Amino acid sequence: MKRSHKLGLTALGMAGAASVLALVAIAAPTPSKISLAGSRVDNFMLADQTGMGHELYYFKDAAAIVIVASVDGDATSKRAEAALVKLQSQYKDKNVRFVMLDSGLNSKRGQFDGKPGSAEIPVLADELQLVGRSLGVTTTGEAFVVEPKTWKVAYHGPIDGSFADKKVANGDVSTALNAVLAGKAPPVVEASFKGAKIDFPDRAKAADFAKISYSKDVAPILADKCVVCHTEGGMGPFKMDKFEVVKTMAPMIRESLRTGRMPPYHSDPH
Repeated sequence: MKRSHKLGLTALGMAGAASVLALVAIAAPTPSKISLAGSRVDNFMLADQTGMGHELYYFKDAAAIVIVASVDGDATSKRAEAALVKLQSQYKDKNVRFVMLDSGLNSKRGQFDGKPGSAEIPVLADELQLVGRSLGVTTTGEAFVVEPKTWKVAYHGPIDGSFADKKVANGDVSTALNAVLAGKAPPVVEASFKGAKIDFPDRAKAADFAKISYSKDVAPILADKCVVCHTEGGMGPFKMDKFEVVKTMAPMIRESLRTGRMPPYHSDPH
């Protein structure tokens, strides 16, 4: 059975969400220029292929979380899913979570199959590419081992040697997981990988995003979608009446949009 499902961000509209998130400093790292190991992973909530929602910080008690980039129909992604199934079996009693992140532009959107929560490996639909951009994803099969105690990337690289661009001893997810589970830093925190390039058009628009005007581009969206509650005497916890206030609350606004807490369900006609 298929079900139609829309995530909370659609209430703002794709253009509106992009403008607001650009305002709140959603500058994604440039993967080719910096190391992603040690970077903090922001909270998000996305639906998987069965329609089940997954909020990252909900799994704060997990020993580790493995996120692997994918694209629907990609050969490397299919191999990566098979590799994760094996790893999941290997670590089934270790409280490790395994998910795939589909940030592909041409992936299926809004159509889900099966009983919610029945996916062997959840494939999260990164509909607006916000999570992929924030993580610094570039390639299918690219793996991130996240440590929930700090929400930082403990390892960034190939799943195993078959996904490596250049094989490096101990440069794999299993070795990284063993280290994290033992309370140690992985012997290798960054390793090169190979796979299909994932297109993130917004990365080329960084200069345009820098030109976004709060008064002309962002404030009208807030006035139309947010200020009805975020005003004096309103239900919102703070007033969106000044640029300084919105800028100060930027991290919370960003997380609220990504996790679908905002806009609240009763104000979202979609």
